[in-house]
Amino acid sequence: MSRLLFITISMLALLIFAGIPAVSAEYYTVAPDIRQGGTVFIGEQDLNVTSALVNAQGGLGTGLTNTTIGWWASPVSITSSAPTRTIDLSTRYRSFTVAPLDFVGYTGNWYATNSSAAVVRNGVPQQVFSVADPYIDIKIWDLDMEYDMTGRCVPRGEPLGFRIETNMYPALDADRRGPVYNNESDGFIDIHVKTESGARLSGLYNLETGVHTLLQQNVSRQPWTWGSPSNPSSPYNWSTGARDPETDDYRYPVGTYTVWAHSGLNNMKDNYKNAGADYTGKTVSQTYTITLVPDTVKIEANKDSVVRGKPFSVTITGHPRTIYHLWVMHTSAMKGDYNDQPPFINQQQDGVRFDTPSAIPDGGPTGYTYSKVAGMMNTSGGYLYQNERSPALRVWDDVAHGETAKAIATLGNGSYLSANVTTSVSGTRTVEFLTTNWTKTQKYIIRVEKFDGVQYKSDEVDVKVENSTVTIMADGNQSYTLGDMIKFSGTNTGTYRTYLFLAGPGLPSNGAQINPTDRNPQAHPVVNDDRSTFRNVDVNGDNSWYWKWGTWNVTLDAGTYTVYAVDQPKDKDHLATTTFGTVSIIIEKPLASSPASRSSFAGGDSPDTTGNAEASPSGITRGNGEAGETVVKSA
Repeated sequence: MSRLLFITISMLALLIFAGIPAVSAEYYTVAPDIRQGGTVFIGEQDLNVTSALVNAQGGLGTGLTNTTIGWWASPVSITSSAPTRTIDLSTRYRSFTVAPLDFVGYTGNWYATNSSAAVVRNGVPQQVFSVADPYIDIKIWDLDMEYDMTGRCVPRGEPLGFRIETNMYPALDADRRGPVYNNESDGFIDIHVKTESGARLSGLYNLETGVHTLLQQNVSRQPWTWGSPSNPSSPYNWSTGARDPETDDYRYPVGTYTVWAHSGLNNMKDNYKNAGADYTGKTVSQTYTITLVPDTVKIEANKDSVVRGKPFSVTITGHPRTIYHLWVMHTSAMKGDYNDQPPFINQQQDGVRFDTPSAIPDGGPTGYTYSKVAGMMNTSGGYLYQNERSPALRVWDDVAHGETAKAIATLGNGSYLSANVTTSVSGTRTVEFLTTNWTKTQKYIIRVEKFDGVQYKSDEVDVKVENSTVTIMADGNQSYTLGDMIKFSGTNTGTYRTYLFLAGPGLPSNGAQINPTDRNPQAHPVVNDDRSTFRNVDVNGDNSWYWKWGTWNVTLDAGTYTVYAVDQPKDKDHLATTTFGTVSIIIEKPLASSPASRSSFAGGDSPDTTGNAEASPSGITRGNGEAGETVVKSA
């Protein structure tokens, strides 16, 4: 019998052109002679189990005395009970089909029987063969990374292969089935690749060795990878970036490719159906996709603009596990002081590597081994990026370093404005940038770039940093009697805490603590940059804040006071580098006949509470700090 019952005549010709549709073989006749203990699979046909039966019966030659095989539900009862199911092979043992009607639900070992009992030699039941329910699956494999890329986007140029997962590899066990030739004639699994336009490919192109077939793969182990150098039967990968030598066009256009596999092992696909259809997961794998995308790099920001003091992030999309250079462009003229500082990259992020900062603000960072080779990858600052300058500029030359000690430390002498970013296995990486109240309000260019030795791949995204605001207002008519609960509320778009202090008659000139422990503001000035001396109020996710001041037993003279809300713990003499708002309130002494009491507080309110902001009273306007107005200031 011919080993290959049917294969299209045009197959060999199609392998010359890896882009022409192909039709695979109907089935392959593979190792049909079953020896004792061999594994057969539901759906296989034309198997010869003579040898298995003869050896199980004791080597009686071709004159078999018994061709009945039996299956026991419990292996412990084989020698002491009748089989659960028996099948007589007397008319078909030379051309045996593992029919689903006979064997679905009865997988495992089948034994030789004599009358109603198992054939036993030396106390051991004699197995004829084992029946297995086949399964098959396929994964699209990135051979460089040894990673499953099924269903993902892959930049054109990545070498790909296909990983077959199946239990059918014992079909090529030469000790129990035969004949096995250990070459391509043992193949029984076809891999299918269909282009976005619907063409089915019979082979795929490798840059070094040409086209390699996807058909009739001899899968002899689990898992088995087409295109792997460690697989002697299929060592050559799919070069997704291959070009046609005549036209220089890509052989494989960008788009989605559909991939599946099927088993042609002894016609099992036709014999083992699921309600008349191919049996997915058994003889045919599920259908999967891989999308080839252009070999480019892309950068996107999570927002077009950000209020200074808040973070933003960029996402790089490119080759998997590839180093890209990322930096804040054209910021070298910025000094790094208040309102003259660019955004910088947050530290301790996965896949983000910085250069080691230097304490020297001029002449470049020490300890770097810079090279004039374009595309240098071992440092971020030393990378010579694509520009028209002569000599070409390094990234470190293009970013801000800082001039004062504080600015140098914040910016890492420029090293925190650039990084080498390694993408994940999916080809992406998200990097967070930080802004502060020192960040200059303007548009910034964030650039990603890679030089592969031949050409540059790059992209840019703009992010605008906008000014933050702080507002404050007092509930009611801004006139209160000591003992009242005064509610302050407002917004803070720049920081996560709002700092409050008080100014007015008899109070320290730089501002007083609004609610010291002894409730005597006159004796407690706020201390610049000392958070503990300010009333700290958390800012909610919607940028709102509020605080209730219980003025019971507060020592204040009657008069007009100003409450400051600041985005940093700065006193009245150091507001130039802050964003702040103010509101004026009038404090009156209680009448002697009506002393304030705790009953003055709203039901359930404590004298000093914080919570979510409520609707603000109407009539409050922004101004320049005059009494009774809410002020927003940004230096």
